[in-house]
Amino acid sequence: MKTPVRSFTLIELLVVIAIISILAGMLLPTLNSGRASAKLSSCSGNLKQIGLAVLQYSNDNNDITVPARGSYRGMGGNNYMTWAWYIRTYLGINTTTTPASGEEYNTPKSQHFGIFTCPASVARLGFWNWCYPQYGMMLYYIGGSTGTAGETFSGGMTMQKILRPGSKAYICDSVYSTKSPLPTWGEVDTLTDYYGRYYVLNNGNYASRKRHQEKLNMFFADGHIEAMTSAMLSQAAGSNYIESQMFGNKGYK
Repeated sequence: MKTPVRSFTLIELLVVIAIISILAGMLLPTLNSGRASAKLSSCSGNLKQIGLAVLQYSNDNNDITVPARGSYRGMGGNNYMTWAWYIRTYLGINTTTTPASGEEYNTPKSQHFGIFTCPASVARLGFWNWCYPQYGMMLYYIGGSTGTAGETFSGGMTMQKILRPGSKAYICDSVYSTKSPLPTWGEVDTLTDYYGRYYVLNNGNYASRKRHQEKLNMFFADGHIEAMTSAMLSQAAGSNYIESQMFGNKGYK
């Protein structure tokens, strides 16, 4: 005589489903946190390679820092090359032809899904046809701008002029936005994570913290990287970012 097969009752099935839902609810935040940490780490790896290329550029060019944006190089109009173009060969990007459009003179086209894209971003490079990288260089002082009318570039900034390279912010996660006013270091980042911008203003405009859950990766002039929270950035900027060691005009010879 066959033993009858016992089936689950409806109540038992509901209990099992409830237990699974509870366990999933407990595990998902941990999984999401782990995924976010992995993207932050991968982003740090991208930025490390970019930063070392920037420092190597200075070594090969009489200690002069890479300009955030450079000369027209005969392209005409308002076209100019950004720092990403100047360091391309140090990253193994063998583009040698003169750029013909924004897609080239901002970021070599071969890298539109490559090292200049933050792994935590939801977008490829680009803003219209500009194709800005998703990492921005501090525009003023270390980036070459004198801060005078018309954002004149001095061309005279050298690494030797930086007294404390380990305290001088250089390149970080960036985001392009037309929102006004833009958040500064001491404010909450509410900008939509989409396109990047090749520069970050020294007051924190265009820096992306939302991408990494109120953190960003910051490359410093001595070659190290820190994952900085909004609170850390705000403290470093102080009440007047211009007079801060990290973002301002202090700490230069």
